[in-house]
Formats: sequence, structure tokens, C-alpha cells
Amino acid sequence: MCFHCLDGSGRITIWQMIYGWLDPEKLARNQMPRTMLPPKTRFSLIIPCRHEETVIAATLHRLLEQTYPSDLFEILVPIHTDDRGTIQEVEKVIHDNPTL
Repeated sequence: MCFHCLDGSGRITIWQMIYGWLDPEKLARNQMPRTMLPPKTRFSLIIPCRHEETVIAATLHRLLEQTYPSDLFEILVPIHTDDRGTIQEVEKVIHDNPTL
């Protein structure tokens, strides 16, 4: 693939990689910290659904597997009342995870 075929973000990524290789001191200064502070930010995940009974359970299970502290986020799943299949799948996930 030629450099001219890349979109803007691809070009920037390649430039940053080369820039880091050319100046190891700057690369070292811009690395991820070796120790991380504990998270403090609270947030809500809103997953709007309509006839998603085939995928909503897997989606929710993946979100529940994350390592972010569970007391700092909530998952909201707005579903229309006529979508019984999706509602049942979400209720199963809630039943299987008593901490919710």
C-alpha cells in the first residue's frame, strides 16, 4: 500500500511511529504511565434497543466483563414495551447477574 493511499489518520499514525523511532527520548516521555491511578469518573452506558434479542445478551455480558469498577458506571437499556423478545433477554442477563 502506498503512503498516498492512506487516509489522514493513517498518515498521522505512520508519522507518529516514525517520529518516535527517530527520537527515542521523546518516545520514552510519551509512553503510557507505568502505574495507573484508580478510576474516579462515573458514567452511564446507554444501549438503545429495538428487536435486538439475538445480540443484546452477548453485548451486555461483554460490558459486564470490563475491569472498570462497577460502582462507577451504570448500563441503561431503553426498550419499547412491545419488544418482548429483547426485554426477556435483558431480564435473563439481570437474573444471571445478581449484582445488577
